[in-house]
Amino acid sequence: MMTRTFTSLSLLLALTCTQAYADQATYEGLKAAGVKLTGQQAQEVAEAETEALPEVIASLVAANPAAAPTIVATAVCTAPDQAQTIPPAAVSELPEQAEAINAEVALGCPAFADDEVLGRGLAAPTSSIPSGGGAGGGELASPN
Repeated sequence: MMTRTFTSLSLLLALTCTQAYADQATYEGLKAAGVKLTGQQAQEVAEAETEALPEVIASLVAANPAAAPTIVATAVCTAPDQAQTIPPAAVSELPEQAEAINAEVALGCPAFADDEVLGRGLAAPTSSIPSGGGAGGGELASPN
């Protein structure tokens, strides 16, 4: 009985901490990207539950159309579990920015590759595939 209670509490704590971390990551990412937030907006982002984050981002986009692409791309990079829902919510709020929003999101998350601001290393892959002729001094191999 005690083990079951401890396991349940541990799981609940882990889920709660993960949620708080994700919300904090989005807030920190927006701040690092230079997005100006009011106190209320910052609180809404920091306190948003995962399912509510697209709505919160859409309201930020509506309030700050000039920063819409940056806001959406940053939110997608810091809350990848909502990457499929954040852009459509933002575009529905600001359809005239759809092309710019989608283009920025399509760039991916290179700004977060070695992210110390968010405290998590979303490191880009370090391995690569050689391009070129290999050890033969740059000459192509014989077709035979």
